[in-house]
Amino acid sequence: RKDANYYLNKAKGYQKESVYYTKKGDADRAKKRTKYYEDAMDKYKLRIRYAEEAENKAALYHRKAAGALRK
Repeated sequence: RKDANYYLNKAKGYQKESVYYTKKGDADRAKKRTKYYEDAMDKYKLRIRYAEEAENKAALYHRKAAGALRK
């Protein structure tokens, strides 16, 4: 999940930059930073999903191993 947090922090930074450029009146840069923000959030969500899938898989293997040891 460390890499997921990396993308979350990047997204926060891009969001701040977007607000900054919007206040400065630089619409092109603000739009570009908004796009960067959306991309970083997509990557964050993807990494979280991968982490959840890995945790679920590990839990499944743990249950299978515990069941095999009971026999």
